Amino acid sequence: MTMNSPTNPTNSTTSIDELVAGRRRADGSDLAVIGLLLLLVGLMFVVEIFGPSTVRTARVTTSVEVDRFNRVTDLQIVRGIDEEGAGFEIRVSESVRNSLQPDDRVEVTRSWLTGRVLSVRAETWSHDVGGWRLVVGLGAAAIGAVLSFFGLRSMLRASRSDQQVDWKSALMWPAVFALALNTGYVLYERDQASTSSARAAYEATLTTEPAVEDCQGLSVAAGQQLFALVKISKDAGELDAEDFGSVVSIIQGMEPGCTPESVEAEVCAYIADVVDGAPEFVVSTGGRCPDFP
Repeated sequence: MTMNSPTNPTNSTTSIDELVAGRRRADGSDLAVIGLLLLLVGLMFVVEIFGPSTVRTARVTTSVEVDRFNRVTDLQIVRGIDEEGAGFEIRVSESVRNSLQPDDRVEVTRSWLTGRVLSVRAETWSHDVGGWRLVVGLGAAAIGAVLSFFGLRSMLRASRSDQQVDWKSALMWPAVFALALNTGYVLYERDQASTSSARAAYEATLTTEPAVEDCQGLSVAAGQQLFALVKISKDAGELDAEDFGSVVSIIQGMEPGCTPESVEAEVCAYIADVVDGAPEFVVSTGGRCPDFP
């Protein structure tokens, strides 16, 4: 009579241990790779902020308003190109966008590591992107470190359960892939900000400054604007030094080909004519007009 031998419990237990070890190794490898990617990206953001940087002269090419899809707020977009031919695009406040004109000069600070824009500065405003990037970088690095820790711990446990499991070999190629992916991204960003982006594009934005000369008289549009501005103060009965400065600045903006001195002289002459016809009109220019204090 043939008897079936009982199943060896040791073999069954070993098979289960092998399955558990293999599952731990797979899960641990996935966690470790994802964690390593997040850690590298986070550290890249941090190095961008605190690492070396370069400052380039740039010019504004366009400033536009873009409608959001939800129509709640609009995006104020400023675009430009720096002296090495690399473009930039930033979001600014409406007042900043309205104050910019094509061909305005700005300074662009770029990260040495990736070449990405860290800040854009002009005489009257500045725009920094380092704050949110630092928060994102630190968060990604922290999450990546935690995932890498748990992934490695899971793989170490698997190697203890099954001596045939080599956690170093299992992690090597995924780690190489993560490093290669991050390095490729850095090289891509650097290429976008390099001289290979066509320096001619920057030089094409350079325009000849208009000739500036002493003007005798104002254009029709500037004269009409001056009339409207002075009338507002005349109706109020007073034009103080601050109002006078604002009027001169507005008219100067409408007469880019005239020297500031000649524009100011034209404004002074016009106000003097107005006062001659309305003696009750009180005018103070801060000593900038010879006929008024």
